[in-house]
Amino acid sequence: MSNALDGQTYSVGGFSRLVKGTLEAGIGQVWVRGTIQRISVVGGHRYIELVERSQGRGEIVAQLNVAIFSGSYTRIAREMAAKGLSQLTTELEVRLFGRPDFYQKRGTLSFIVEALDVDSLVEKKFLEREKLRAKLVTEGVFSNNRLLRPPSVIENIAVVTSWAGVVKEDFLRQLTNSGFRFKIQLFDVRTTGDSSATSLAKGISVAARGDFDLIVLLRGGGSSSELALFDNEQVVRAVVGSRIPLWCGIGHSTDRPLVTEVANATLDVPLDVGRAVVDWNSAFIENLRFSLDRVATLSRATVQKSSAELTLRSRMLERSSKEYLYREKGLLLRKDMFRSLLLRTISRFENDMDYATGDLVTASRGKVHTHKMELQQGAMKAINGFALITRTERIDLAGRAAFGGRVVEKLKRIDLELELAQARLGSLDPTEVLQKGYVLIEGLPTNRRIRSVGELETGDGFRAHFSDGSLVARVEEVKSD
Repeated sequence: MSNALDGQTYSVGGFSRLVKGTLEAGIGQVWVRGTIQRISVVGGHRYIELVERSQGRGEIVAQLNVAIFSGSYTRIAREMAAKGLSQLTTELEVRLFGRPDFYQKRGTLSFIVEALDVDSLVEKKFLEREKLRAKLVTEGVFSNNRLLRPPSVIENIAVVTSWAGVVKEDFLRQLTNSGFRFKIQLFDVRTTGDSSATSLAKGISVAARGDFDLIVLLRGGGSSSELALFDNEQVVRAVVGSRIPLWCGIGHSTDRPLVTEVANATLDVPLDVGRAVVDWNSAFIENLRFSLDRVATLSRATVQKSSAELTLRSRMLERSSKEYLYREKGLLLRKDMFRSLLLRTISRFENDMDYATGDLVTASRGKVHTHKMELQQGAMKAINGFALITRTERIDLAGRAAFGGRVVEKLKRIDLELELAQARLGSLDPTEVLQKGYVLIEGLPTNRRIRSVGELETGDGFRAHFSDGSLVARVEEVKSD
């Protein structure tokens, strides 16, 4: 104990100098890795709380105060911008090169930064973007917005940008000078600062819920580091989740953040986006004109073809009609000639029948008269014979019977011949023929008698005479035996 009390004693200042010297001599310049928890700016200097968190629960297990003086920060910011990185922000994991420093007046330990590993940030940024890309592809949403198609005519447009900027003016000027009518609604968002990602993602999501034909995302250029906003997962997911096509114009042609890959279309600057919208509508008008011209051409060709076909068919119909009428006229003439000849033949036949009937009746009457006279003469002879026999009484009873029998036979023959003559006379009467079940057919309208099926055709009218009346009918079918 006495040895301990006899040891060297330091003043506060002396001990502070001992610590400061020991740190500088024993440690020197080293690399330190940690996560920025808080950052503040005072007079151009950056004061950072750098922490280390546990792997499991993320609790802070160590903390170090870090100072980046304005001169060093200017150099570091320039290097970061050259690699397309934004400014230092919270939750950013960094690798810093510097030395430990013990501030004697306050008795605090800090780390003075002289350099920052920019390459590690670039690699980290690239890896994070590729990781997000792979995640979107795995989820099957990477191409959602790219596969959408704007309507044929774009009219209602949502413009997501910062009202404070003038970038929207180039875009709106193109639409105004196009001659097309557009309905524009602006959605004001922040495109710089710590909360810019949240603001931009919200603006896109709100516009996507509206009744728009197209969403336009505009930004007027800026440093490459400021484009990190468009690699932010919130912003990228807002784009792929939009049900409305989104066209992007963020002012850079060489840098392609992830938003430009998932958007429906990407152009360099807002001016180009405006031209693209106008060209889209102009293309529809041109296609419409082409389609109308094509329809008109096809219509004219169709009308001409139909007119030619109608003319040809009309001529063919006219020729066929003339041939048919000529044929029918000849047929009618032949029918008229045949009818006239048939009527003359029937008239001549009827006259011949009348003459024949008259001759037959006359002949029959003469024959009957002759037979009657012969019968009377025979009777007289018989009477005279009977008288003679009575007077002479020389003819016996058997002879008289034989003579009477001959007289009876003679009378029977006369009666039979008379009946046959009457039957032949009756067979010549048409009424008697019909009573036997026969039918007399007359063609209409000529009233000529039909004697063969060949004299009738399908569709001809005719009148059928029966013994008790007549009927009119039309030929449905003609069959020849």
